[in-house]
Amino acid sequence: MGLDFTDPNWSRRGMFANAFSGRSITPETSGAVNYAKSIGADLKILGFLQDYQPVTTTAELNKIIIPTLIITGNEDKENGSPLALKQQLPNSSILSVKGDHNNTYKENSFAVSVLMFLKDH
Repeated sequence: MGLDFTDPNWSRRGMFANAFSGRSITPETSGAVNYAKSIGADLKILGFLQDYQPVTTTAELNKIIIPTLIITGNEDKENGSPLALKQQLPNSSILSVKGDHNNTYKENSFAVSVLMFLKDH
């Protein structure tokens, strides 16, 4: 995720909350809804998660001093700038691995990156 998630009124959050809850599915959100259905996700719960997802402000991010690893998929360009997020976390590092929003975490390079970060910290 990028820095856009620090905005509680981010239009993309509302758009997906509406889609997952069934209030309004748009051409931009239909793929996400179909994907969620294909993996057996509960759309109602996903809608609630988007509606009530807590927001961490940039002021709160600035106070996080523990080492933090930001991993981004090289094809995930939809959820804000990971570089901008890094700039708000004073003791963070950033890595780009293969993947997009729905599959980066499945990549071996993701797991290796997490393990190496934990080993080093």
